[in-house]
Amino acid sequence: MTSLGGDNYALDGDLTIKGITNPVSLQVHRLGEVSHDQMGHRIAYTAEGQIMRRDFGMAFDMVADNRLVVGQEVKISIEGELVEVPAAVGAG
Repeated sequence: MTSLGGDNYALDGDLTIKGITNPVSLQVHRLGEVSHDQMGHRIAYTAEGQIMRRDFGMAFDMVADNRLVVGQEVKISIEGELVEVPAAVGAG
C-alpha cells in the first residue's frame, strides 16, 4: 500500500477470477480510528476500483429490451473495519 497523503492510499495487487489473474489497483481511504473500553480498538477503511470483465475471460454482454444489462466495466466497492483482539492471557 502506498500513501497518497493524508488518509488516502493506493493498494496494488493481483485479482484472480475464473483462473485468470490480472493486476488491480484500489483507491483506499481511512475513515477513522477509535478506542473504546467495550468495543475495543477499531479502524475503518473504504476502497474503490474497477475492472473490465473481458480481462478475466467474461466476454458476453446481456441485452434486455434493447438495453445493455451486463456491461464490461465492474466497479469494486469495499468497506471494512479492523478490530484489534487482545492476546489471551498466558499466550506467548
